[in-house]
Amino acid sequence: MNRLRKHPVGTWTYARTVGDAVSSLYIVHPGWTQLAARLQDLWHGRMPQPPAAPAAPSLPYPVP
Repeated sequence: MNRLRKHPVGTWTYARTVGDAVSSLYIVHPGWTQLAARLQDLWHGRMPQPPAAPAAPSLPYPVP
């Protein structure tokens, strides 16, 4: 994280990484696994794939 403050990896800055980590902690599966992969990519200096948007909750009776 200290390295990201000085040298962002592409568009991945320190602030973006902190925000991504906090957001990903709310979704256990697959959020944590994907977060770990992104952090590992950043550790190795590679640009990680952006996180996938979570699926929309299903509504039992959708209103048209």
